[in-house]
Amino acid sequence: MDMNGSKSWKKIVGAILLVTIWEIWKARNEKTFNGHHINYNQTAEIIKKNSFYWITNRSKFCKCHLG
Repeated sequence: MDMNGSKSWKKIVGAILLVTIWEIWKARNEKTFNGHHINYNQTAEIIKKNSFYWITNRSKFCKCHLG
C-alpha cells in the first residue's frame, strides 16, 4: 500500500501531531502549575507510546497487535 500522500498517511501524521501537542501541553502545565520538570527524553517516549496506542486502537486500517 502506497502511503505517501494518501488519506491514511495524512491521518497517521495528524494523529502523531495531535498527541505531540497534547503531551507538550501536559508537560508544560505540570511544570507551570505543579513545579515538576519533565525530562525531554521522557516526554518523547510518552509521545511515541501514546501515538502508537492511539493509532493502533483507533484505526480502521491498521489492526496491529502487541505480542
